[in-house]
Amino acid sequence: MSAPKLKKETDAESAFCTYSLKSEIKNIIAEFFHFDRRIIRTLRVLLFQPWKLMTSNSNPLDDTYIAPLKLYLAVNFVFFLLIPLLSTPNFEVFSFNLESFVQSNTSFQTIVTEQIERMQITPEIYTERFNAHIKYNQSAWIFLMIPFYAVILALLNVKNHRPFIDYLHFSTYFLSSFLIQLLLSIALYRTLCAAIQPIVNVSSVLGLVFICFLLLGLVYFLFQSHKLYIKNSWLLSGLKSVILLILFFVTFSGYVQFLFYNTLIALRLGY
Repeated sequence: MSAPKLKKETDAESAFCTYSLKSEIKNIIAEFFHFDRRIIRTLRVLLFQPWKLMTSNSNPLDDTYIAPLKLYLAVNFVFFLLIPLLSTPNFEVFSFNLESFVQSNTSFQTIVTEQIERMQITPEIYTERFNAHIKYNQSAWIFLMIPFYAVILALLNVKNHRPFIDYLHFSTYFLSSFLIQLLLSIALYRTLCAAIQPIVNVSSVLGLVFICFLLLGLVYFLFQSHKLYIKNSWLLSGLKSVILLILFFVTFSGYVQFLFYNTLIALRLGY
């Protein structure tokens, strides 16, 4: 009697495992395509109607769009994955290295020279270590711009009495938008240069055009968000947008400075 019972139990366990595996695969596929639909929808709204994303965050049950942090992590990954493919020796973006830091900064040159002497290694070895550390850490440390920029947003909108988490979401979406717009601008620039360059040299003109489009895209994001989400007037939204764009690039400059000093400290500690 025990043998048939054991066989039934084994068959039941096997069927249960098969069912569980099929269910899990179906769940994974469903979640993937659900995420795929949401990210396309989120990116479209991020570029053209950013205030909708911020408004949706007020409802924790609304999963129409991807959460700010998930979106940023996905955009950050894709950006730093593709940007090396779009760079050339004559056209480099987010390709920070020792040469780019010290070539026009005498104080940085002095600091680096002193550290090389202290570490008692050759300049070539130091350069290799410095560049490797920058390469593998620049995508992670740019995350620090989010809280710093959120503080700036909160200070500039202090009379609106919004919780700080709202400005963290705003800052996260804005940095994601910046990376996407920069990536798209570079991709279009490289494509048009490759198509037109053999006929006429217009790389400098195209570069200026795409820089203007990038700046206009960032101003549009800030303007529409302040007008439709924070509910400022047209004039105040425009004024804040210009101020915040300038402060964003100041914050970005701080991020670049942080990369340099963080790398110096890491190399000094032997990381």
